[in-house]
Amino acid sequence: MKPIRKAWLIFAAMLWTVPLTSAAPEGAKALFCAYQGVGYTGPSGSERQYAVAVVEIESAKKIRNASLADFALIDQSGKETKLSRIVQVEIFERHRVASEGEFAYYLNSGGTRPWDGTLPAGKIQLRARVAFTERTSLAVRFRLVIGAQIIEGTVNGRLGS
Repeated sequence: MKPIRKAWLIFAAMLWTVPLTSAAPEGAKALFCAYQGVGYTGPSGSERQYAVAVVEIESAKKIRNASLADFALIDQSGKETKLSRIVQVEIFERHRVASEGEFAYYLNSGGTRPWDGTLPAGKIQLRARVAFTERTSLAVRFRLVIGAQIIEGTVNGRLGS
């Protein structure tokens, strides 16, 4: 067999074995964020504000032991208010009711379960609740870091305002 024809046959065989579908893309997006103060000013160092964010993460492969590494509310001037502690991270699987507004959908209880730190292959939606000791003036953006994903988004509003 001529070398050129042999090379062509090897190349064609390699193409034949390449799968036509590709792995799921990786990425993340912010779905919702809101925050609120607790209505009183306690002693220095007490938690005065809370935030809730819902994000969607898509992974090509299963990742174990991912964690919420950082969360910050960011005001109009770019000043960041960092979390003091993580209250809860849960898998968000809630079904939306037709008459339900955005805040009710993302903040009401039900349709969630504890998150064990695993990001599955494919998509997962997570709801994170965090606490702050410092007050933020008027947060307009947030940044959340889970595993290797840095997710930034718009704050949808402040509760109670």
